[in-house]
Amino acid sequence: VLEFTGVQFLTFNVDNARSQGAELELFGRFDSNISMNLALTYADAEYGDDCDKGLAASPAIATIRRLCGQVLTNAPKFTGVAGVTYDGPLTDSGWGLLASFNTNYSSKRRTGTVPLDLLSNGTTPPFPFDFQEGYIKMNARLGFRTPDERFTIEGWVNNISDEVTRGITANTPLRGPAGARSRIGFIVEPRTYGVTVRAKF
Repeated sequence: VLEFTGVQFLTFNVDNARSQGAELELFGRFDSNISMNLALTYADAEYGDDCDKGLAASPAIATIRRLCGQVLTNAPKFTGVAGVTYDGPLTDSGWGLLASFNTNYSSKRRTGTVPLDLLSNGTTPPFPFDFQEGYIKMNARLGFRTPDERFTIEGWVNNISDEVTRGITANTPLRGPAGARSRIGFIVEPRTYGVTVRAKF
């Protein structure tokens, strides 16, 4: 496990963790030009209740004990991806058309390493902003291909609804006293868009 304390990175081991679940992937083609994909995942990933078992005393032991029984970082219980693509002729003009749309879903997930603070009285309140709530993100692409298939121009948009989500949450330098810690979040890309030009020689 790797944790940023606010001033340094600490690496330490836990005695056990478990990840189990199921995944379903489907791909279908309605005709030679239209295809659809679907993927669903259920994952139960967590540290064991006794994840400090057999570990020698170390500065990290108090941190390890706060991990026991908690879910792993960036391990949502449910995720899903669905998409549809058309890649074929644009009427009978000889031009080609590429149009695709996909969406992905993630349920609530932890973004920090250690979910609980440790107060001087021995209580362990949760850190703020430890969980990223569930979200849906959508992407789209529209492109045209010349009749000789030498050139393609595509316009695209990722994260259409401009969902703001955190990938990682960590401690900050001089983070304050226990129970009033400051935190820093690293934001995943917001809405992005652009044009891609391809050429064959």
